[in-house]
Amino acid sequence: MHRTVWMLAIAGLLAAWAPVFAEGSGTGAAGTPPGSIARQLQLLNKLNAAMHGTTLAAALNHNREVWEGLSPDERQKLRKLALAWHAKSRPDQEEMVERFDEWLKIRAEKQQKYRRMNEWLQKVVASFPPDQRERLKKMTAEQRGRMIRRRRDELIKAGKLTLGASQAAPTTQPAAAAPTIQPAE
Repeated sequence: MHRTVWMLAIAGLLAAWAPVFAEGSGTGAAGTPPGSIARQLQLLNKLNAAMHGTTLAAALNHNREVWEGLSPDERQKLRKLALAWHAKSRPDQEEMVERFDEWLKIRAEKQQKYRRMNEWLQKVVASFPPDQRERLKKMTAEQRGRMIRRRRDELIKAGKLTLGASQAAPTTQPAAAAPTIQPAE
């Protein structure tokens, strides 16, 4: 009885490992050398299919269904983003992925604060004529910050820009002196 169980177990292992032994140290299935990106992708697809029960074809069909569910405007926006992504160099792409990972770690309220800051910053920069925008790009960070803050204050005074309570512009005038307590006589 035990001998039969062992024989079945060994036969099962040999059957499972047969493709590995058949490939040897040469090229693998479809003529891809071991360690190549194509071979790694083949292995990843086999592992995913074995672990999750999904094949590459099923994943592609799912992606196609999601794509078809998008509106034409959403598709066009994603196309533009994909083209912009592919136009970037590899180090720029890696930096963007790192920034996105950091962004995901920030709390939701801080994300809202950054979004509001980005909104008013875009409005302020858009208020500059094109030649001044080009000069902004050539300035140092401190000079650019001063010029943008100055323009932000001008837009707020003119009523063309409003900031949320948490984004209130700092006052440019000194605060009133705090009341002092005089010792009793």
